[in-house]
Amino acid sequence: MFLSLSAEHDRAGSTYSSLYGEYGLGPRKTLGVELGYTDQGETTALMWLQTTLDKPEWTNRFAVSAGLGAVERDGVYTPLGQIKAGWGRGIEALPGGGWISAEASFRVTGTFETARVRQGWVTYETTYLTPEKSGKAEVTLGFRPRDR
Repeated sequence: MFLSLSAEHDRAGSTYSSLYGEYGLGPRKTLGVELGYTDQGETTALMWLQTTLDKPEWTNRFAVSAGLGAVERDGVYTPLGQIKAGWGRGIEALPGGGWISAEASFRVTGTFETARVRQGWVTYETTYLTPEKSGKAEVTLGFRPRDR
């Protein structure tokens, strides 16, 4: 089991805080959850399943995951989907050993928009979901300062 609290701050002054957790379902499967909140009042909840694609004797590790969740904005909930691919490997050159990993993810969510069409005396109103897409790439370097 792994838990992490994080906070991000970008150049525009926006912030994002999250609680991230992983739970091993076996040697090759991991269940994960991420709960997040922005200073713009947006709340996200995402649950995902990850599986490894490598063999235990390989030096390099590969994994893919897919997840579903929801985004809440001003009391309106929209669907959220994510796919992710990652690579990692151990590093013995660091004191106590360590690892390096790289991940790329793609998220799709949406916003509800309303369009009004007027035809003569009648006005029609339609609500539709517009997709919002985002991609992210991360590199993590970790090390064990002590054997424990």
